[in-house]
Amino acid sequence: MADHDSPQEVAETFLSKLEDSPFIMIGLMDGEHSEPMNVKLDESQPNTLFIFSAHDNRIAKGGKAMAQFVGKGHDFFACLSGQVRQETDQATFDRL
Repeated sequence: MADHDSPQEVAETFLSKLEDSPFIMIGLMDGEHSEPMNVKLDESQPNTLFIFSAHDNRIAKGGKAMAQFVGKGHDFFACLSGQVRQETDQATFDRL
């Protein structure tokens, strides 16, 4: 990204690239290794990435996490930090 790109422009580019290749590497900040996961987006919940996993997956317990993303054409790279938490809303499951 150019030095003059706004945070909004960077976010829009990231989401566009993520739609082309919805895969990230994600791991909890507790020292566990990152693992590849598939991401779903919900336009009604901006700044939220949804990942479906088994209850016994190591990220399912939640907590602080770090995710890395590489665009399909290797022309965009991102590193994100945030909080993993369990989603319990059935409407969200149905929509995604």
